[in-house]
Amino acid sequence: MKINQIGYALVAALAAYYLIAWLLVGRTRSSGSVVVRYRPPENFSPAAIRFIYTMRVDGRTYTAILAQLAARGLLQIVPQNGSVILKQARRDYSAPKDLPDEEKAILKELFEWGEHVPLKRPDWRTVERLQETLQQQLGGKFVTRNMGWAVAGMVISGIVATWLSMASGLFSKDPVDAWVACTFAGLTVAIYGAFGYQMWDRNMLATKLALRGLYRRRTLPLLVAFVVIYPALWFVLIRSVAPVFAGVTEAMILMNTFLPSALRNHTAEGRRLRGEIEGFRQYLAGTEQDRLQRMNEPGKLVKIDPELIPYEIALDLREAWGDALGIQAMVETEL
Repeated sequence: MKINQIGYALVAALAAYYLIAWLLVGRTRSSGSVVVRYRPPENFSPAAIRFIYTMRVDGRTYTAILAQLAARGLLQIVPQNGSVILKQARRDYSAPKDLPDEEKAILKELFEWGEHVPLKRPDWRTVERLQETLQQQLGGKFVTRNMGWAVAGMVISGIVATWLSMASGLFSKDPVDAWVACTFAGLTVAIYGAFGYQMWDRNMLATKLALRGLYRRRTLPLLVAFVVIYPALWFVLIRSVAPVFAGVTEAMILMNTFLPSALRNHTAEGRRLRGEIEGFRQYLAGTEQDRLQRMNEPGKLVKIDPELIPYEIALDLREAWGDALGIQAMVETEL
């Protein structure tokens, strides 16, 4: 009974650890009053603005890049027979020197084998490369994952699982064999938590968009399968032998899956820039949205504002053309 109580206390201690970590490094801090801005922050592409605004990369980042390339006159987005075709705008194509790296990469990938391509869901590797590119450009200065805190939580969980399995006498009575088996159990708990965290962190934004109806809803059962069912298998296998140990370790795995994502946050410079982005978003959501809605006839995809539509898409504003294109190009970034 004493071991059981200690196990439950350790679970509560891990939850308290993440709460303290969130209060110290993960809690959103106000950047001050938001001033409406009539232009986007200078020297930041729509994809960069979305990365800073959401702290992640997803299919809508890709879509914002397509719209920005169209606004630059480098490609055309043409509705055709119920689908959308992307056309290279000029045959003597040469990328402008000041084109952001993420836009150069997508432009090259699109027209490497032809001048006309259908709009389709990008390969997950494309989104992974976008994530790496934007993380390298902006991550350290504007966004931090606070990985030290997350790794510490997983290490603590592994140590707790190792000690608890040893104290409970779950494995061989031989000391050496027992330590090997218990260490493996602790390592398994830590790895399950790390795997679940990676899956959830990369797809959390997609899940939120799915719940809003702006994403393919099949994302949700896939996430349940990868993030919940795998840890559940651990629980089922261990429960018959040691129900308390199974419950304690399952709780730690789930906490390590979902809680570290709450530690991702803006740096001080990132909070300042996000305030500017929010001011620009307020402008788009007000005056500009009213004008765009009057401009666009229901069901039409052709009348767009070429300069501002990439930012409409990047900032999740519900403009008809942006949502239609965004939904068609959405992609799970990991599944």
